Amino acid sequence: MGLLCSETALKPSRMSSLPTIPVPSKPSEFELQAELYFELKRKGLDVRGEVPSSLNGRKSIFDLAIFVNKQAAVIIEVKNSPCLALLNGKQTRQAKKYNDYGLPVIFHTSIHSINETVERVLNALRKLELL
Repeated sequence: MGLLCSETALKPSRMSSLPTIPVPSKPSEFELQAELYFELKRKGLDVRGEVPSSLNGRKSIFDLAIFVNKQAAVIIEVKNSPCLALLNGKQTRQAKKYNDYGLPVIFHTSIHSINETVERVLNALRKLELL
């Protein structure tokens, strides 16, 4: 159920005095996650978002995770900039922590590479003989 928090903005006389909110110039991480999630679901995969986990006392929240038979099989981290995925050619602390899970970790960084990322996920599942 959606709740309307304020009805004051619904008055036509108020519309002209509302602040201007600019349209973002590039997709947000949420939009990248949503588009990728949709495409993975279309392929019939069990994909979940914002998946909490803990390993050796270190907590993580995976942007997306692919499950096979109720077990995590692939971790997907979404960044809206390739620079955030790798820093000076080195793995980030987050990438190293995710690699400790022993699962394939795929970084997705562009709205234009969704099909490539889906193929990388499918290939990872094939290599694990889960597809």
